[in-house]
Amino acid sequence: PGGERRADEKMAAAGGSARKRRGDESEQVSAWIAQAGQLSTRARAAQKDHALALKTMKVEMEREVAEVEEAERKTASARQEEASVLFGQLQQVKHNVSALHSMIQTRGTGQDYVNRLRETMDAVEDEVFLARQQQQEQFEKLV
Repeated sequence: PGGERRADEKMAAAGGSARKRRGDESEQVSAWIAQAGQLSTRARAAQKDHALALKTMKVEMEREVAEVEEAERKTASARQEEASVLFGQLQQVKHNVSALHSMIQTRGTGQDYVNRLRETMDAVEDEVFLARQQQQEQFEKLV
């Protein structure tokens, strides 16, 4: 009888420690599941933050691209306007040089002829100087 009782006590003690181990394991599993849930939540939050950051970067890049394109359009327009002005100046110089050439070929005489010739030469010289000066200013702006 005494031996059986000790065997029963050992079995009860073993059963109790097995239940305790199962309880400890269950608590550990619950802790792991809770930790996994927290990590999952943090991962989703990080993905949202990443997606938001990418969206923000995309919006900023689109805005910058639009600004650059607008600047390019303005620059192209300004260059076209400059070219138009220069072409007009060159046409005026060409016209006055042609008039001067015609005056020289007619070889007039007298003070009136000399005065007209001087006025035409001065006009050509002024136009060439003005065109050259404007081109120099534009060059200096670029530099």
